[in-house]
Amino acid sequence: MAMIGGIVNAKVVPASNVLIFDLDASKTREIENTFGVTVVESTQELVKMADYIVLAVKPNVYNAVLESIKIFIENKVIVTIAAGVTISQVEKIIGNDKRIVRTMPNTPALVGEAMSALCPNDNIDSDAMSDVQLIFESFGKAEKLENI
Repeated sequence: MAMIGGIVNAKVVPASNVLIFDLDASKTREIENTFGVTVVESTQELVKMADYIVLAVKPNVYNAVLESIKIFIENKVIVTIAAGVTISQVEKIIGNDKRIVRTMPNTPALVGEAMSALCPNDNIDSDAMSDVQLIFESFGKAEKLENI
């Protein structure tokens, strides 16, 4: 919720352009009511509609989620937030031609004071990287690192 709040409050994009999906319908309703974002019916629908996809799911279901959306990714930017999931692991599932940024915002994101290290793969161009950095700077600070 901290990320969504930062994005909406900083007006990075209009709230209605922020798409969310979660298996927990009560959670999505709460986020929708709080921030005015758009709830979609599935991860597949979200990926079809969005240009930037922030995958913040538990590591134990990460591979299954990637498998379920990989045919819809095309030229989207995938921002991966999952402890222990590397860029090369994501590339093995969705393809090494996809645009991926790995990050893990820290707890101070809850109060707009996060420090996020952004690690892009080789496919991220400067425009996409600037957009991702803008998103993460909406709830704290963000620095680009080399692909590790």
